[in-house]
Amino acid sequence: MVVGVDTYHDSAKKGRSVGAFIASMNQTLTRYYSNCGFQSSHEELQNNLCTFMLSTFRQLDVASA
Repeated sequence: MVVGVDTYHDSAKKGRSVGAFIASMNQTLTRYYSNCGFQSSHEELQNNLCTFMLSTFRQLDVASA
């Protein structure tokens, strides 16, 4: 599984950020799962990382069933 994360901080709206997450879902790296979430002031993506990873594992279970 390859995982990518990023955080976007909107300079026009102080205190609003968006955290993005993407993960590969198969061995050939051709299927992906992504998720994003709004964050409050001064938060980085790591605050949502556990939630995003758990969602990914649930999707892997669904895809393999």
